[in-house]
Amino acid sequence: AIGLTVVQLFHFVVRERSVTAFPVQVRFFYLLLLLVALPADLRWIYWLPMIGTWVQVLFGYCTMARMVSLLPWNRQERFSLELLRRTFLSAPVRGNILHGFPPT
Repeated sequence: AIGLTVVQLFHFVVRERSVTAFPVQVRFFYLLLLLVALPADLRWIYWLPMIGTWVQVLFGYCTMARMVSLLPWNRQERFSLELLRRTFLSAPVRGNILHGFPPT
């Protein structure tokens, strides 16, 4: 999984021509999560990306993309409970999670 994510990360950096593009950020933080879980005492963390990957495959809901969209450099509105509600409870959309939000 780590190797495949590295390949995807490289692919999206080349495709997007930017290390700050949203798809690159999602792959980077996914890779970071996998690396954090690498030590034996933290292997239980691998359940999170495993479950998240199945949810993404079956329903198109990407929790990692939604969390990355909340980072300060990826949002234009103030952090609020309403933003959290919209981010995590909105229906899955094709493409960037930000495209599914109504204009503020």
